[in-house]
Formats: sequence, C-alpha cells, structure tokens
Amino acid sequence: MKLPIYRFDKGNMKYEKISLTRKKIMIFFIVQVVFSVGLIFGLSHLFNTPKESQLKKENEILQYNLHILDKKIEGIYYFIEILEKKDSAIISAFGVESDSVVIPTPETIDDKLDNIIIILQYTERKFNRILEDIISNDIKLRHYPAIRPISSKDLIYISSGFSMRVHPIYKVKKFHYGMDFVAKEGTPVYATADGKVTMAQNYLSYGNFIKIDHGDGITTSYGHLNSIGIKRGQEVVRGQIIGTLGNTGISTGPHLHYEVYLRNRPVNPINFFSQDITAEEYEMMLRVQNTLRVSMD
Repeated sequence: MKLPIYRFDKGNMKYEKISLTRKKIMIFFIVQVVFSVGLIFGLSHLFNTPKESQLKKENEILQYNLHILDKKIEGIYYFIEILEKKDSAIISAFGVESDSVVIPTPETIDDKLDNIIIILQYTERKFNRILEDIISNDIKLRHYPAIRPISSKDLIYISSGFSMRVHPIYKVKKFHYGMDFVAKEGTPVYATADGKVTMAQNYLSYGNFIKIDHGDGITTSYGHLNSIGIKRGQEVVRGQIIGTLGNTGISTGPHLHYEVYLRNRPVNPINFFSQDITAEEYEMMLRVQNTLRVSMD
C-alpha cells in the first residue's frame, strides 16, 4: 500500500496532499540524472584523477623539454653561422667555388632540425671539395723542385750560378744555364722533387747525367755525376739519393751541375730552393750568380 505524500502550504497554514503521476516521476528522475551528470562533469574538471594528474605532469615536463630543445637548437644555429663565416674565409683562400643552398624558414622544431641537416650536408660537400684540392695541391707541391740537390752540410761552395761566365775549357764567355755545387767526390745527390727519370746515362759534356720529369712542364738535370743510382723510367721522390757527385764529362773538378727547365726553357735554379735555404743563403747565392767567375764546366 502506497503512503500518501503531503506538503505544507504556508499560505493556508495546512498540509495538502500531493498527487504523483507517472509523468511527474519521470520528469523528476530525468532532472536528477541530468543534475548528477553535470555535477560529476564539473567535479572532474575541478579535481583530476591520479592518472590524469600524472599525464598532466608528464605533459608539462615534455613541454619544458621541448622549450629547452628549441633553445639549444637556436644555439646550434648561432654556432653554425659563426662556422659558416670561417668556412667562407677558408673556401675563399683555396679558391673553391661553392654552390648555393636554400634554407626554408623553420616553423617547428622538426623544421629547425631538418635545416641543420641541410646545412651540415652542404658544409660537408664544401669541405670535400677543399680536401680534393688539398690532395691535388699536395701532389703538385711534391712534384715541384724545392730543395738543393746537395745537402748544406756537404756543400763546400757554389762556384757558378745562372749567369754569363767564362768557360773553364774554352776560355770564352758563355751563358751558364745552371748552378755548380762544389763538394767532395762521392757526396750524395738528391732528387729535388717527385718525378720520373727520363735519362740516366753518360750524356755529351755532362758525363754521367740524370734527367727527371716532374710534370707540368718542369724537369731537372744533374750532370758530372760519379755514379748513377737510378734507372730510366723509375719513379723517385723528393730527397731520394739518385747518385753521387763526381767529375765526369767536361769538368775541371768534382762538382754537380744542376739545371731546372720550365716548358723546355732554362730557368734559374735559385728560385727552386724554397724549403731549405735561409734568406742569408739566398742572398749569398745571388751574389755568386752576379759575380763573373770561371765555372767548372
């Protein structure tokens, strides 16, 4: 049996009976459900669950780390800019032509990282070209005459340079197309640069004679040798002993006659001793060259 429901009417000061219909009950129930759902939803925004709190904390950490990463990337950009300026100076010094590279404006961290990769790849290409040039130049330098054919400790004096002088046998003025290095017979004679031997034999007035082709139109010749220590066609390197100083051919005493040719024209050997003479020694050689003396060949 259902108990009646009453409500107190303050105006009439008496209780009135409330009649409940199915419709009123449904409306009341729906209102309660909506209110409860709204209350739960509101409280969920005010108070996070442990899992939500953990996720929120992790998200904040990620945001902070991304911010730090972004700042570090900006620092990398700054140092890359400094290196780029230094690279330009180095590349200019080596005369290397560099291609251009387009760097898009970054909008995200991923874009910035992609740009760094582009810049590093571009820099690698530039330095690969520089390395190729260095290797190529090193080969050229090793094939360029740059030392004296006689060691300074063995050299007694230079009797004649690249100049007009009186021939020791014919007693007439004749241009001397080389330099005469006087030392004891048997003194080692060195190749002044890397190259290939094109002659190693007794040759005319030079006596025992060696000729080396260094490439790029440069050749060196070594005359009046006592002995020849290499063969035609052999590859030699700078500083290698190729023979010994002697007095063969038309010669008035033990010495080495040394010549340098550039594109089949004789040039002054004094300009090809850059690696092992001092300024004082260079001036001394110039004085000898400019003094009219009787040479030894």
